[in-house]
Amino acid sequence: MTKLSFPEVGERERQKLKDAGIDFQWLDRQSETIIIDDRHLRAMLDVLEADAEQCGESPYEGIVSMKLNERQVTLSPVRFSGGTAGNDAERANYVSVCGKRMEKVTKEAEKSVEKLRKKLIKATGKMIGVWRKEAFDPAQGDENERRARLTAEFAALKSAPHVQTVRVSGNTVIVMTDALVATDQKTGNMHKIGQFSILIDLDGKNGCVRWFNRDRRVNGFKKGMNAPNVFADGASCLSDTTQPMLELTARLELTVVVDLAIQFIENSGEGELGTYINLWPRDYR
Repeated sequence: MTKLSFPEVGERERQKLKDAGIDFQWLDRQSETIIIDDRHLRAMLDVLEADAEQCGESPYEGIVSMKLNERQVTLSPVRFSGGTAGNDAERANYVSVCGKRMEKVTKEAEKSVEKLRKKLIKATGKMIGVWRKEAFDPAQGDENERRARLTAEFAALKSAPHVQTVRVSGNTVIVMTDALVATDQKTGNMHKIGQFSILIDLDGKNGCVRWFNRDRRVNGFKKGMNAPNVFADGASCLSDTTQPMLELTARLELTVVVDLAIQFIENSGEGELGTYINLWPRDYR
């Protein structure tokens, strides 16, 4: 199911949607941006007497940015059965046509996003190789020095804050954390996000770093979210920490990677996806 976002939906329009029983969620209260499921699009356009069009690419995976336009009604007896403009049958037909067009636009947008995602993953693997070659250039030290460095890094990782256990499986480092808590930036309330298994793919596959909640999954921005900013497959939304974590992983500075990964969860109450944090249980400490 695809999500559609609409900016500048005022209080009057939102009340109409509520009265009609059309579910919506907040994406950004400041810009009055809401999200609806694409299956509610036809009903929404009918209630608000509006048309909709796609407006650019959304920075959020799985969301199509839309814009509402005032519906233009042509008062021509030739175009309306019985010579009555805007009757229910004609309107229902119009909404149906718009809905089918939106379904097509949405599918095309999803295909485009998936292609870009595959390109990003491929590019990530190449950059990991470049950074690792720079970090472990033989000219920068002998084998014993590098081995001692990695041993010290692993020991530091096991004693890092919030880290319970660390183990290695193939090319993946698996870090188990204790319970992580995040603060809702809008209310100041703290919420229990959960204990996590953080998987770090040393070869840069699967987005390099993934988060899996061992306590709970929540239907938030999408189904089965591990955190407000982490999807069901363990992938995160893009953030300012994405590139630093990739480069640090390439250089095997894993203590810092894990610290950033934990902070990413602890800051999950910020930003637009942070509006979903109230779906996680409160922490009253």
